[in-house]
Amino acid sequence: ANTLGAYNFGVIDINGGANTTFLNNYFIDCDRAFSTTQWQDKAWKQFITRPDISKRILTEINIYSDAYKNNYPELGKLLDSNSISARRNYSFNTLAYNVATFSTGSAVIHQNVFNTNTDPGFADANAGNFTLIKYPAMLASSKDWKPIPFSEIGLRKN
Repeated sequence: ANTLGAYNFGVIDINGGANTTFLNNYFIDCDRAFSTTQWQDKAWKQFITRPDISKRILTEINIYSDAYKNNYPELGKLLDSNSISARRNYSFNTLAYNVATFSTGSAVIHQNVFNTNTDPGFADANAGNFTLIKYPAMLASSKDWKPIPFSEIGLRKN
């Protein structure tokens, strides 16, 4: 179980970050799934234009190289002052079970969240088996939703 701790963080805490997508996640028995601190535009611009950060972005990584342009086209807008206020994160197809507060802040746009305090169809939640044997219709109807394959997760013998 996740507890908020001294900083009131959720299981996922976004501290000014942007353009992150969370897809097909389960949050089970926690105080908060998402917490966010959306940086003000001025603070973001000061950070992103610091010499050490600019060097990392433009020289060490080079977000304008073909590798980044082809695979991460949104990075090309990172230093564009016109897009500074459009920093958002997205969550899709989320199952929240026994979550006290789903999300705080405005930095994440949530779509298709199934939030319940009633067992949604786990094989055996009391024994920690969160494999879904019955799919919540809200999630199952999304073309991008996939249940987490718990039987494929963990240590394996070679």
